[in-house]
Amino acid sequence: MMQDIVEILYSNSLSDITLELLDPPGSINPAIPASRRFIASMDFVMQHWAETIKRVTLLVKDPVSPLTLPKDTVDNIIRLPFLKYLDINGWCVDSKIVSHFINWDSQKPFKFQHLQLPDNISSPGLPLSGLRSIVEASPELVSLRCRLKNLTEVPIYSVPAPAPLSHNLKVLTVGNSTPSPDPQNVLEIARYLNVLFPDLEKIATLDSVEQNAEQWRYIGSLVKMFQTIRLDEKNRPSV
Repeated sequence: MMQDIVEILYSNSLSDITLELLDPPGSINPAIPASRRFIASMDFVMQHWAETIKRVTLLVKDPVSPLTLPKDTVDNIIRLPFLKYLDINGWCVDSKIVSHFINWDSQKPFKFQHLQLPDNISSPGLPLSGLRSIVEASPELVSLRCRLKNLTEVPIYSVPAPAPLSHNLKVLTVGNSTPSPDPQNVLEIARYLNVLFPDLEKIATLDSVEQNAEQWRYIGSLVKMFQTIRLDEKNRPSV
């Protein structure tokens, strides 16, 4: 039915699409056939409006079991040439989604302004290094949501490379499964975020016990402290 509705849309310039998968009651595992129809609908949209789509929202609520968007579907969405807003909520995507941003064409940066990747605990999560890959390939990005794989593999900044960024990201919404027990590791994460996002206004948390929200709020406070120190140094009179 959903695909039928999508197919009767009459527009040469569809720019905004929201598709939500609802599990119909009364079936042993309703999500499986419904998910196939959902994905077929999304593929239809991309075939017909690839040059006009600017905003895509894909939702699924409380699936019977984790549902993963096919790699080909995710690849095609990421490659939409004028996409500014992408929200994938409830679905899982492969952590290799970062490869799109690692292998980006510097002459054709992504146009994302808001990128909301899956934050559910079934999602495998991204490496911390993936944050830099995403924002380097997305210079217009102001809001990013993602779930991280772990807090143990922190990229270390040392002069002269990799250079700090001047990216304009304002809001980072983030979480992960396991808190880091190492205070030095937590400081390194905060420094890494400060290196990437000098104008970050907020670290929002994925508020649940499973998403390490308390530690991420603390990391957010450390980033704010780094920003304050930077301002202090900027205002320090020369001798």
